[in-house]
Amino acid sequence: AVGPSLEQCAAANESAQDAQRAGKLRDARASLTTCIAADCPAILRQDCTQRLEQISRIMPTVVFVVTDAAGNDFAEVRVRSDDAVLAERLGGTAIEIDPGQHILSFESPGFGRVEKSVLLRVNEKDRVVKVVMTPVAPPAPQLTPQHTPQHTPQLTPQPEPNPARAEAGRSPWPYVSFGVAGAGLAAGAVLTG
Repeated sequence: AVGPSLEQCAAANESAQDAQRAGKLRDARASLTTCIAADCPAILRQDCTQRLEQISRIMPTVVFVVTDAAGNDFAEVRVRSDDAVLAERLGGTAIEIDPGQHILSFESPGFGRVEKSVLLRVNEKDRVVKVVMTPVAPPAPQLTPQHTPQHTPQLTPQPEPNPARAEAGRSPWPYVSFGVAGAGLAAGAVLTG
């Protein structure tokens, strides 16, 4: 494999310096690995090597402790920092992150996403970041609406009328009144005559 050219060595050195000034230590280190190649000039290699060692010393590292509410540790966790994936799975080791403010997100199958804001400082090593995951509630079962017929009021069946009972249940007063009135009319006619 052909190593980097002189121009590529110089460009990597400059890029590393710019990234380091901006606090992007991971990007700076990636550039420095180019300019420490054996094909780069010795003086440039020496400068890049020294700065690579310095970045390794000052690069912040974090250790993620992810558990459930009962304190059980999680390993199957995807960790993102500002939408860049830091880890697909946790192994209990420290992870390097650039200094500065970061929004960390944690995702695990069957659990909700958790976000946490952290401010990492230069030279901060093995900062412990603890997160408690909460299970996602299973979706409520979808109930299929059952067709229920419209409620129709039920009529109470009435007994068939019984003529004998109806006759026995009549009051005698209309007949008495009719008889008294008829007798009065007859007596009036006799007297008039």
